[in-house]
Amino acid sequence: MKKIVFIVPYYGKWPVWIDPYLFSCGTNTTVNWIFFSDLTPPAHAPGNVQFVNLSKKDIEDIFFSKTGEKVTIEHPVKFCDLKITYGLIFQEYIAGYDFWGICDADIIWGDIRKFMTDEILSAHDIISS
Repeated sequence: MKKIVFIVPYYGKWPVWIDPYLFSCGTNTTVNWIFFSDLTPPAHAPGNVQFVNLSKKDIEDIFFSKTGEKVTIEHPVKFCDLKITYGLIFQEYIAGYDFWGICDADIIWGDIRKFMTDEILSAHDIISS
């Protein structure tokens, strides 16, 4: 089975819907999520959701070391500008996965493997909505 991981930088305060969000992640046991955050992980996170403690400054430094370009993340919305580089700046964390994706923490996931089958994943390098 092709290995999938979603990258989710999240800073600020956990949304009130984080528990249902994490529950929906947990029902997709063959897909993983990695949160990059300076927040304390929620108590009921499923095993397929990992939390990496990084400050915004840490990510700015990683970005500079990987690209040679300086970036300042003044507000969490600035992460939208960096999404295309996640595969590069988080490459150590996503090594071993066949596919990585980006998402926000405001989705209630259905059965991802129902439509992201190995047949579809084997036929495409990029899949986008």
